[in-house]
Amino acid sequence: MPARVSIITVADAAGVSTATVSQALRGIGRMSDETRQHVLAVAEQLGYRPNALAQRFVRQRADAIGFLLDGEPDQAFHNPFWFEIINGAHAVCAEHDMTLVLLHPAMVAQKGGFDVLFQEKRIDGLLFPDTPEHADWRRTAMKSSCPFVALGQPQVPSPHNWVDIDNQAAGRFMYHQIAARGYRRPVFISGPADIGIGTDRWRGFQAAARASRPGTLGARLCAAASTTNAARETTVSALQAEPDCDVIVTSHNIIAQGALQAAQQLGHRVPEDLGLITFDSYPLAAHSDPRVAAVDMDMYGLGSNAVRVLLEILHRPDGHWPVQHMLHLYRMQDGESLPHR
Repeated sequence: MPARVSIITVADAAGVSTATVSQALRGIGRMSDETRQHVLAVAEQLGYRPNALAQRFVRQRADAIGFLLDGEPDQAFHNPFWFEIINGAHAVCAEHDMTLVLLHPAMVAQKGGFDVLFQEKRIDGLLFPDTPEHADWRRTAMKSSCPFVALGQPQVPSPHNWVDIDNQAAGRFMYHQIAARGYRRPVFISGPADIGIGTDRWRGFQAAARASRPGTLGARLCAAASTTNAARETTVSALQAEPDCDVIVTSHNIIAQGALQAAQQLGHRVPEDLGLITFDSYPLAAHSDPRVAAVDMDMYGLGSNAVRVLLEILHRPDGHWPVQHMLHLYRMQDGESLPHR
């Protein structure tokens, strides 16, 4: 392997000082255009490439964004949506020649916290999920000097930067999708009532139903847990209490699988007797029988938008902050479980 061409090699070949080479490469300093072009031509001829680590040291930047993962290292990717969010974040980082660094809470604590990573120029900023169980992350980040953007709207108003998908708007969109297909008597099955995403989706669905067809809203039941078994038990109770139900709406795909099992247990055919639609589309959902229709959230777009907001903060530290963006990133994904009536 040939030796790496250094700035000293370029200076010797060009017959100038290393300071002149450095200034010519960065487009600064006082020198004639002839000298600058000569240095650039020699550097190109020799195949000189700047040392990225040295440049970062000089600029006092890491050119890296930290992404704090949810959960322990062996569980961080149990939620398939993290792949999409990370892919979106990574794509924007790559556009700006930056690195996306995946961080685990234990590693961050071992290194001394967000502030230490930022002060040591290991990261320039931070992204992390803002959920009730991780409220301490937000509180810690707000006390640090590290710029950050949280993924998720806080349940209590807070003066920090965040981006989220508008789940209430997605709920309204969901209602209009089933109404357009001729369904009139929905039952909404969600996870636990204290989970904000499911509650917001129900609120949007509820608002659209009341505005469109007063008195025909249907019921909402909350499963004891966001598991297939809990959803099956809750859906059995719902269908027994609401015998005229013509469509089951679920707050996410795991609940949908339990609802599908409940319908089969009671002898209801999907979609012949009952329609079924959910929010989100897990990778394995396409292989269910029947394939479940969904209002799919653009998690790739959530990740990419979060990085764009963070880069804006880094480039304009004196701008108008905080940035709080509610994104309308959802679409209808048709499935066999929701035909037109």
